[in-house]
Amino acid sequence: MAKLPPDELFSELRRTIASDDSFPLESLRAELEEEFESAVNKLYRECVAEEFKRVEVGEQQELKGIYEQKRSRISELYTDICLFEKGTEIFGENESLSADLRAFLLRSLCTELANSLLLALADPFSQQAPQQQNFSQKVREQLIANLESKEAQKLAKGLFDNFDSFEHFHEAVQRLADCGGIKLRQPDKRERSDRQHKIESELRSQLALCSDPPTFLLLAVLLTLKMFFGVTVHASGKFVQPLIIFISSRTNKIAVPSLPSELNELLTDTQRLVVACIRKRRSNESGRGGAEEEDEEEKQLATKMGKLRELFDRPTAAEEAKEEKEEETNQ
Repeated sequence: MAKLPPDELFSELRRTIASDDSFPLESLRAELEEEFESAVNKLYRECVAEEFKRVEVGEQQELKGIYEQKRSRISELYTDICLFEKGTEIFGENESLSADLRAFLLRSLCTELANSLLLALADPFSQQAPQQQNFSQKVREQLIANLESKEAQKLAKGLFDNFDSFEHFHEAVQRLADCGGIKLRQPDKRERSDRQHKIESELRSQLALCSDPPTFLLLAVLLTLKMFFGVTVHASGKFVQPLIIFISSRTNKIAVPSLPSELNELLTDTQRLVVACIRKRRSNESGRGGAEEEDEEEKQLATKMGKLRELFDRPTAAEEAKEEKEEETNQ
């Protein structure tokens, strides 16, 4: 049967309708509307399904990314804890300082890691960042109850009951992580070295930007321990004084070739001025202090901080030796 081109077909249709009053125009219109509506609905459903699939895949990838970020952060935090725990060994002769630093590490970063791990297992796609200070006991118990298995719940409870020693903490946190498919292990020599260099770089950057004297002094002490004693330490401001005493006594007992001769004095003087300025500020607030004396001490403090910045900007003896060796190799 011959097939008319579309334009001829429509012309013939118009002619037939015009010459035949009995032509079922309304019936044809209804039939065409039904077919057209069906085709449009089908196309619409296909478009919506495709868009939903695209959005669903995107959301799944986003959620997967959130979970992977959590796993990465947990692994990195565990590496830091291992480094900081190792760092406390240098204070072996001062058992009290070593024990206090280890207890502080357990209360702070170890608790943060336990909270992060629990949240990652109980609510993998949550973007909440658990902070140790606002992670309440009630929230913790709810998250433990949300864990899928009784074994995981038992391990989680055991973890938070084992903050009495690092031996118990490591065993408990690794068992809970394994239960959730997250592998935690002690970093190897290369991983330790890479992370230590990164921590030193972070301390340098923070020191360069810091304007708060107490925080600046803490950063300077931590950077001194890393650069000249080769240890990474996790500490708060209350440890500044005993750490400065350790640095001073250690350099007096054992020569540290790369340690600048003026560093001990700068740290000691800066600490004295920080304490003096804080006391004077409190006295002024109560109306008992002298503004001129405070201004003079703050000027001295700013000078000491500037000298410390300059000192830490210098390359160490080890860095200079490395640069010389690289230059010799390139020649």
